[in-house]
Amino acid sequence: MKIFAHHDPDGLISAYFTKKAVGGDIVVVEEFGDTSKWQKGDYMVDMRPKDPKIEGQVIDHHPNHPTIVERKYNLIWDNVPASLICWRLYKDKIPKDEWWKVVIGVVGDGQANLIPAEVFESNKMLLQNLKTYSRLSYGDWKISYYPVYLLLSSPINAFARCGEYRTALNLIEKAKSPLDIIENKEAIAKKSEVAKACESAIDNARIYDFTNLKVVLFRSENIRLSGYVASKLAGQSNTVLAINEVNGHLSLRGDLSLYYKEKFKKLKYLELDGHPGFMGGRLKTDTSVFLNDLVELL
Repeated sequence: MKIFAHHDPDGLISAYFTKKAVGGDIVVVEEFGDTSKWQKGDYMVDMRPKDPKIEGQVIDHHPNHPTIVERKYNLIWDNVPASLICWRLYKDKIPKDEWWKVVIGVVGDGQANLIPAEVFESNKMLLQNLKTYSRLSYGDWKISYYPVYLLLSSPINAFARCGEYRTALNLIEKAKSPLDIIENKEAIAKKSEVAKACESAIDNARIYDFTNLKVVLFRSENIRLSGYVASKLAGQSNTVLAINEVNGHLSLRGDLSLYYKEKFKKLKYLELDGHPGFMGGRLKTDTSVFLNDLVELL
C-alpha cells in the first residue's frame, strides 16, 4: 500500500502521520494529484486526485472534489490543513511525544492559529523563543526572537523545495524534539542555500505591477522557488503571481488570490488550483503571450 503525498510540509506531515497509523510506503509526487501509479487501496493526502475513478482513501483540504456520485474514492475532507486532519484522525495511534510534529504542517500551510492547545501542552519547547537575528549597532545589540513553533516548517520546506523528500522525512522521523530539526546542521545549510537562491531569483526577476497584482518572472533550474518568491513579495495589500520561466511552475499568494483565480479562468493555458491565499499551477505558454493577454484581461 502506498501513501501519495503533496510535496510540501503539510503533505509530508500528513503522510508521516498516516504511515504511523496504517503503514505503507510514502510516495511524494511532483505533480499535484498524480495518480499514474495508483493501485486500489492506496492512500492520498493533501491533494485532490486527478482521476476521480481511483479506489482508495483520500484525506484532503483542497476544494472542488467531485461529488460522491462522481468519484469512487472515499474522501475525508475538512477546511483545515491536511496534517491537522490526519492528526485528529490518528492521534490515538500517534505517540503523544510526536504530536508536536503537526506544527510543521500547520505552520507550513500558513495557519498557525489552528494549532490545538493540547499540542502546545504536549511539548512546552514549542512556546520557547529562540534568537533568529542579531546585529551590533552603535554599541547596542539588536536581537530578534521567534517562538520555536514558527521555526519548524522552514527546514523541512528547504529540503522539499530541492526535491530531497526522503531526507526531509528521515529528519521528521528521527527528531525527538523541535530543536533536533531547527538545529540540524544539514537543514541549516539547506535553508541558507534556498534563501540565497531566492534572493538571486528576485534580484534578477522581471516584475510587472498591475495595481493590485504583481507578476514576478524569475528563473530557477533546480529549486522549487515560486511559492517562496511569491510569499516573500506578497503583503497585506499585495497579491503576487510568481512564475518560473524555466518550467512554467507558478504560485499565487495574497488576499486577492481567489479573485484572480476567477479572472484567469479565461486563459486556457494557465492552470491554477489550491486554497484561498495559497495557490499553485503552471503556465503552458510563453510569458510574453500571458503578459499581453493580462493587459487586456485586467
